[in-house]
Amino acid sequence: MKYFSETINYLTATAAVLFIISLFVGNRRFDLHFHDTYYVIPVRQYFILLSFLLLAIWTIYKLMDGFLYSTTLTRVQVIATVVAVLILALAPVITNRLYTPGDRSLVIPKDPALVKDYMAQLRRFEKTFQATVLLFIAAQLTLLVNIVIGIIKRN
Repeated sequence: MKYFSETINYLTATAAVLFIISLFVGNRRFDLHFHDTYYVIPVRQYFILLSFLLLAIWTIYKLMDGFLYSTTLTRVQVIATVVAVLILALAPVITNRLYTPGDRSLVIPKDPALVKDYMAQLRRFEKTFQATVLLFIAAQLTLLVNIVIGIIKRN
């Protein structure tokens, strides 16, 4: 448990878990609709990308260790980042947006009442995804503020 006494190690632990999960997801995909653009994202590559993002942030912390201003800002940033990444990773699973190529379970239904439900579910997923991306960006701005203030105070 000594490994987790340093807050930034939660980044590497989460990255390792996501990478291990990526080995078992198979040929699953999920789709994102933003305004008029439709993205089909392979889940394996998505989880690996999230893992590498976390490792990149961990690397920045290790390189800038002597320049950081506050351990409290570090804790806030790491916790917000881990929470945001976990929500981003789990959102397609929780909202049942995963599918296998050739699977027709995500085809838009023909019944108007079902179309309305489908579109409401789609909007909910998109709003959750967008809000979580904003949380992730805000957390990275916290890291930037921590580094900048640390450099200013050091000089």
